[in-house]
Amino acid sequence: MKQTTLIIIGVLAAIAGAISSKNFFKRDEVAMRSPLDAIASALNTKVPMQVDQYTRWDSTAALPNNVLAYYYTITGVDTAKIDKAALKAQLTPIVTASYKTTPDMKGLRDLKADLKYVYRADGGVHLFDIDVPFSAISP
Repeated sequence: MKQTTLIIIGVLAAIAGAISSKNFFKRDEVAMRSPLDAIASALNTKVPMQVDQYTRWDSTAALPNNVLAYYYTITGVDTAKIDKAALKAQLTPIVTASYKTTPDMKGLRDLKADLKYVYRADGGVHLFDIDVPFSAISP
């Protein structure tokens, strides 16, 4: 349970780090590339970043169909002991609410971007994805 709490805190810290750079929506390069490509490039200047004891933010990527993906690795934990379904169930409403309500994520909402959070274990083994479609946060 303590590890799950720390992972949740790490995810929140990663979200805060990702949105703390308000100027990445205003860069000149946005005009030269798709907005999500420019955002991903700007965010990738900050990673890899250890966001808490167990979570490392590895990269961000613009995917087809207006999706911005965040890639994380769970480190220093025997992932066989993590209840992946329970962790995903705990994190999903947190990242969804953050996308819907965080003022600094307004630029992504304006783009009607869908978000994808991809979690892997040390060694690259896929653990789970959390998809936050824009439709889940729009009125």
